[in-house]
Amino acid sequence: MGKPAKTTNITWSTIRSRAHWSPELAQRVLADLKRSGLSASSFAARHELGLERIYYWQKRLKARASKPAARTELVEVRMSGPTEARTSSSAASRIEIELLNGRRLSVDGATDLEQLGRLVAILERA
Repeated sequence: MGKPAKTTNITWSTIRSRAHWSPELAQRVLADLKRSGLSASSFAARHELGLERIYYWQKRLKARASKPAARTELVEVRMSGPTEARTSSSAASRIEIELLNGRRLSVDGATDLEQLGRLVAILERA
């Protein structure tokens, strides 16, 4: 037995009763709004939906669509061992990363690399 299939026959009463809409459901509602040719307020009144919710999702989905897609690219990594001038163990065990936007991140060499990778991904999206 697998996962139950998603229901595609969602009624307006089901949509009205949902406390929260998923982005997919909001896209369906906004597509129906566009196809209807009605104003947002007329559409909301016809389907007994909150006009504020429609405006919220229009704004949220527009912002999401205008957000640039995450870039994936290879970057050069240069490794160098400690030099004679670096006698301090903390200086020798630092990792410095230059992000795509030119910012630099410097961390202790004992940093968890998985956590560091997640941090770099977050900073690159910012």
